[in-house]
Amino acid sequence: MHLSNNIGSALTVGAALLCATPAVAQPHQGPRHVHRREAAQVYAPAPAPVYAPAPAPAPVYVPAPAPAPVVAPAPVYAPAAPVKPAAKVHKPAAPKKSKGPVKSTTSGGKRGLVYNDASRTTPFLGGKAASWAYNWESLPNGLSPEVEYVPMLHGPFDRFTANWKVNAPACIAKGSKHLLAFNEPDFETGEDYYISPSDAASSYKTYMHPYKSQVKLGAPSVTSQQAPGKGLEWLKSFLSACSDCQIDFIPIHWYGQPEQAQMFKDHVAAAGKLGGNKPIWITEFQAFGSSDQQATFIADVLPWLDSQPYVERYSYFKVDDALTSGSSKSPAGSAYASS
Repeated sequence: MHLSNNIGSALTVGAALLCATPAVAQPHQGPRHVHRREAAQVYAPAPAPVYAPAPAPAPVYVPAPAPAPVVAPAPVYAPAAPVKPAAKVHKPAAPKKSKGPVKSTTSGGKRGLVYNDASRTTPFLGGKAASWAYNWESLPNGLSPEVEYVPMLHGPFDRFTANWKVNAPACIAKGSKHLLAFNEPDFETGEDYYISPSDAASSYKTYMHPYKSQVKLGAPSVTSQQAPGKGLEWLKSFLSACSDCQIDFIPIHWYGQPEQAQMFKDHVAAAGKLGGNKPIWITEFQAFGSSDQQATFIADVLPWLDSQPYVERYSYFKVDDALTSGSSKSPAGSAYASS
């Protein structure tokens, strides 16, 4: 809408308001639209326009430009100088471990005493020949307490097993660290000592295994017989039948002549190979002959036994006969105590 029309309409409305008599106020009807022809009835010149200079435009703030970032020069790639590898030092290959018998792990000396009468061990007490002892029984029967006693279950028969469950724990409580199983089960005698390898394996589990967590257990002690099914052949069958048994060492026996020292050594070595790397105990061995002849045999074989790492213990047969004469050492006994 133009400015002149607006002014005319305003004057017309204002005159009407001045001339009108008071009346009751009417409800507000909202703004009334004024037509052009009504505005034309009253003329009033438009006031001269008043010049007002246009206001100066508000200053526009223009932020100062940010300084240009300083760009570091791109790195120049230069490959590292190759490192000369260190000269290889030739090392000889480590020697392969022997598959032979394992080294003994039992503390104390190897040399021991086998006896019937404990008083006959007295000449050897305090020496290297008396680090341990046994008597084919399950009680020491007077053996000096300074010697480790090793109980044996002579055989899985009532006359031996009757007291085993009482005597074995009693000996363990007093310091026994090893138990020996059945004496020469491969040797048939009138006393019915023979046991088949399979029966021996079953009896071993019954009577020896209850102590496997307390002491070291020895397999049955076999003879040196060469007949089929005897000696080391019987032992081989037993180890097969008792493959799930705990067997900590292998006891063997040997008897021969004074001039058979090499045969004795070969037999011990064969037992070591058969034993599946288990330590070997020679719990009975003797060269039949005079005391002097036996002394010569002893002086020959004992240094060899002491040098074999898989030979854990041995005892010459026996204190009561070969090694003593009365209450003193025999020539064989002196060799056994000093060799």
